[in-house]
Amino acid sequence: MRRKFFDLDVKFPVATGVLKRITGSIPSRATFVAAQCRPPRAVRNDHARVIVDDLRHYLEARLHEVSAKRKPAEVIRYALTR
Repeated sequence: MRRKFFDLDVKFPVATGVLKRITGSIPSRATFVAAQCRPPRAVRNDHARVIVDDLRHYLEARLHEVSAKRKPAEVIRYALTR
């Protein structure tokens, strides 16, 4: 999904906003952490759910702002179905 927005980044500010939301939600620390040091799966899933819900609301709002026949609308619809 990120790649489709990355391809639009140069032309459309909607894509820039989505990419900032995606990259801002990824922790900057290393992803390979010992199992004892990681938070429980339920905590990670709760955190991810907040991020995904925020992105969904953002995409739904932007979908109404762009023309339905343009490429950004196609990419947003693709992302919303995933």
